[in-house]
Amino acid sequence: MTTTSRTRLPPLPLVFTVAEARAKGASRSRLRRQDLAVPLHGARVQSVGTPPTWTGLGFATPPHSWTVEDLTALQRLRPDAVLSHATAAHLHGIPRPLDRAVDAPEPVSVSTPRDVRRPGVRVHRRTVPPEHRSVVHGLTVTSPERTWADLCAVRPRWDEADLVAAGDHLVRHPWAGGGRLPPRTTVERLAEVLEYDGEHHLDRQQQARDARRDRRLLSYGVTPMRITAADHAEGYRSVIAQLQQRRRAHDSPSEKTARGES
Repeated sequence: MTTTSRTRLPPLPLVFTVAEARAKGASRSRLRRQDLAVPLHGARVQSVGTPPTWTGLGFATPPHSWTVEDLTALQRLRPDAVLSHATAAHLHGIPRPLDRAVDAPEPVSVSTPRDVRRPGVRVHRRTVPPEHRSVVHGLTVTSPERTWADLCAVRPRWDEADLVAAGDHLVRHPWAGGGRLPPRTTVERLAEVLEYDGEHHLDRQQQARDARRDRRLLSYGVTPMRITAADHAEGYRSVIAQLQQRRRAHDSPSEKTARGES
């Protein structure tokens, strides 16, 4: 083996796993050289040019302290992990609550059917179906609609005003130069994913997680509703009627008077 072959890496992506490199013939000593950064245990980053920054890519400062390469390395190590909740909201450009100062970085949120034992990672044990996934800057994240629905389930961290602002951001037509761009999604598509249980909710473990989530929502004063395929088929008419009935039952007398009700 020549000196060149010992120092040259085999063809690998910018961010790769040690297992990938070893499978292509890279030696352990080569993977310990200083020209390779170590974002996470078991992953490496090649030193090629200037590393991208969040602001350089057009993103706001994230609620976590992870770099783009850190998140890429996490998904190289765990391809089943889908970035979700506040982490996905950041990548979709959804505004964070204005009155919340971030004193300490939040954990990175991922949704996966298996556990992820990594410091600084908050795991949501569930399967995200393909139709609820999208890709942002090469990272697999929950879709804008699924992200918004997930944020609805993490109250009180995101209150009603925060969620309205987040939804408005996704359905607005942003202005760009000479005209307005199409919205990220629509009100109808947001309604389709809100509290809708797919087939994976028939799994016993998922049902146990759903029950724990429902109890948590009840502790926040939020009453969950189960939305089924039959509700979707009828255009959610029964669901809307029930929501309106609940609202009337909880409205104050002054609010009922304003609507002309006794």
